[in-house]
Amino acid sequence: MGKKNKRLYFDSESIKNNNFECIMVGVMMFFITLIAVLNNGPIGGFLSYIGIYCFGIYYYLIIAFLFVTSIYLIVKRKNLKINLSYQTLGFSLIFVSIIIATSTSYSDVSFSNLLEVFNERIATVSSKPLVVDNPRNIFVIGGGFIGYFLRALLNTCITPIGTLVVVIVLIALGALLMLKNVIAYIIRFFINYDWKKVNKNPKSEEKLIQTRKIDSSSIAVTQEQEPFEEEEYVPSVTTSPIVTSPVSSIFNEKIEEEKSIVSENYQEIRNEISTSNDELEELEVPKVEVKPVIKDYFADEIDDSNNLTFEEQKVENVLANEEKVEENATPSFKEEERVLNENVNSVSIQEEKVSVTPNTSFNSFMGKEEIHEENNVIPQKEEPIVKPTPVFHKETVQSAPAKTPAKKNIVYKYPSYEILKYHPHEDTRATNELIATQRADKINKTFAQFKIGAQVEDFTIGPSVTRFNIRMNEGVRVNTLAGITNEISIALNGDKSVRLEMIVEGRDTSSIEVGNVKVSPVSFRECFEQIKDKTSKKDKLLIPLGKNIENRVVTTSMDELPHLLVAGTTGSGKSVFVNTIISTLIMRNSPDELRIMLVDPKKVEFTRYGDLPHLLCPIITESKEAAAALVKLCEEMDDRYAKLALRQVSKIAEYNEMAETKGFEKMPSIVLVIDEFADLLTKNAKEIEQNVQRLCQKARAAGIYLIICTQRPSVNVITGDIKAVIPSRIGLLVPTGVDSKTILDQQGAESLLGYGDMLCQIPRHSSLVRVQSAFVSGEEIASICSFWKEQKEVEYDPKFCNLIKQVQPGQNGSGPRDLEFDELHDEAKEHVIRTRIASTSNLQSYFSIGYARADHILNCLEQEGVVKRVSGNRRIVIVENDKGEEE
Repeated sequence: MGKKNKRLYFDSESIKNNNFECIMVGVMMFFITLIAVLNNGPIGGFLSYIGIYCFGIYYYLIIAFLFVTSIYLIVKRKNLKINLSYQTLGFSLIFVSIIIATSTSYSDVSFSNLLEVFNERIATVSSKPLVVDNPRNIFVIGGGFIGYFLRALLNTCITPIGTLVVVIVLIALGALLMLKNVIAYIIRFFINYDWKKVNKNPKSEEKLIQTRKIDSSSIAVTQEQEPFEEEEYVPSVTTSPIVTSPVSSIFNEKIEEEKSIVSENYQEIRNEISTSNDELEELEVPKVEVKPVIKDYFADEIDDSNNLTFEEQKVENVLANEEKVEENATPSFKEEERVLNENVNSVSIQEEKVSVTPNTSFNSFMGKEEIHEENNVIPQKEEPIVKPTPVFHKETVQSAPAKTPAKKNIVYKYPSYEILKYHPHEDTRATNELIATQRADKINKTFAQFKIGAQVEDFTIGPSVTRFNIRMNEGVRVNTLAGITNEISIALNGDKSVRLEMIVEGRDTSSIEVGNVKVSPVSFRECFEQIKDKTSKKDKLLIPLGKNIENRVVTTSMDELPHLLVAGTTGSGKSVFVNTIISTLIMRNSPDELRIMLVDPKKVEFTRYGDLPHLLCPIITESKEAAAALVKLCEEMDDRYAKLALRQVSKIAEYNEMAETKGFEKMPSIVLVIDEFADLLTKNAKEIEQNVQRLCQKARAAGIYLIICTQRPSVNVITGDIKAVIPSRIGLLVPTGVDSKTILDQQGAESLLGYGDMLCQIPRHSSLVRVQSAFVSGEEIASICSFWKEQKEVEYDPKFCNLIKQVQPGQNGSGPRDLEFDELHDEAKEHVIRTRIASTSNLQSYFSIGYARADHILNCLEQEGVVKRVSGNRRIVIVENDKGEEE
């Protein structure tokens, strides 16, 4: 097989491997520098002019640097890295000082004449802006505008003489930084720095020791074994030979340090083994006792051919005695023993380097030491005899079956509000106050013009709206303000955001609301911080809606709503508002406390929540799936009510409190969010509307809540039945006042500003509340979802998966209609098959029933397959009777 030809494929992997980005950046940088050097065309002239204007004569230096960088990126295919070092800082100081020094003029440059002097210089190379017609005079410009600006700054602050001194100091300092290493080397050379320390280098001593030859004949090791009693193992490293070589004396402290570490490790293992044995005794697990085996672990003499030191031989003998016992040892003990042996071996290797020196003999363990000098033995004073420490052998136990720990509830970490961001915005209060004062004067003039006894008492500036509080004179009716609303709009330069509020909740005045010229956005973090400390069980479903005109955060609970209807056109902020509700719920509730079902006909609104652990089922995008999901949710509601009745409680909160005390499983709350409700009603409208109505009527006590959103709040979408069971509604910007009446039962939503400005009809408020909704970015939503996904993977409820397959035609709400057989169904079926006539008029006359009942019977027969609709409302009988063949 020959070598494969290497080709550059433009896929993600090849681009990553070949650093395609670096090549493209290098090519673009190369062409930019080429265009700037040629100085042709508008782009080339622009680049040349800007470079010369800023850097002057150093323009070509910048171009050269960019050119070299582009070649480097193309050839090397990797990023150019410039390390921040003293040399780099020194070069920068020198470069800046040279720019200042070359930017000179006959007159002293200061801030007062900076532009005048520099314009004279730039005129020598440019006849008009963005044109370089005489590049030969570039030397007159000096360091460009940057250099002249720095020189003018220094001249203004410390006079021209001080500028000269600063330039000299910067050049000297930069040179010192660049030549730092050279200067340091020269200083060390002249003061003889660190020469003595080189002779004491431990590495050089180690090499010296290794180069010496060890005379094995001069080493005599005598050992005497004394009987001793069996005792518990106490680590001891006093058995190491005492080295008297002067060269190796510098290592004694280090060796003793390593030995102490090994001793501590042995003692820790001993304590762990004793602890594990005590635990096994509590479990009544039989143990196999193995008596400690005391072996003569001292050899008669050290074998020079075997490169093992005294400590290594001791460890080898200990391991040889423990081979049989080690098989039954626990894996954790084996691992600790292996690590400990490695530590002992490492210490032994260090001892081997310094344990034996020429002309030296010693008795390592008995404490007797002799020094041979010129074949003369000089006896030393006998040291006290140290008894060898007995070796501790592990006790083996029979393996006991491990207890399977009981399953515990997962302890979740809730996202902190710190992952949310403050969205910066300019301070608009001063501007809005000035404009509000002018508007108040215009409103008062309008009242005087139409001879209405009223005046603006004060005003309140909110995030997006300013409220002007109107005080009526005695005897003047409030309804007179409604007649001049249009005149007030004209007086305020045709502002269509004027909204009149006859009665302000909590005040004895009326008000006129006008949109601010500059809107202050409300960040989601500001609102969430108001409820972050409310962590009781009753506050788990608490959500912030936004800020009202008084700049207070308006909050409500899903349990109080208990369902919510949201309407608003495109661009009104409906999707952002729904995202704030979902984000708040998942930040304050774990997957065991809250499950969410999302219905997204547009398929793009809720994609960020994919695979979220809180999801009850995958995100629903089809109308048939949504209809089936509502059916299953109704069944879940019925099942929950059966459980509540079994426990003799009336709502989910009482059930969960009982679950904590008695230990059975809790029921999580379920929140269903439907986006584009009008689109769902285009198909399967009847059954969707019926199931939504059924859930809104009964689901609150079972812990199921609905949030329904729509762009088109018409009477065909939001019917009277739905409005009756959903009292909590929020209206954002809508096209007409008719739509505002449909959603809020009064006008006002058509004059909103959009972008989160909304009117809320919520519990605990007798009138509409104007709120500026909070803004949550997609990045914040992704951070919240990622936080939960790292803790737990999504686990869908099996009952809500494969919804279309689970719900068969003919079930409640899953077929064309929610059909229940009439009492006359069987008789009507026989009559239709016998007469071969399938019409409502025939059933009405034959059974003396009304049109609706007769049509219902025919619909049931159509679903059953007895009749068939052929055109319009005309039906034919498709089932033959017993005498069908004769007829």
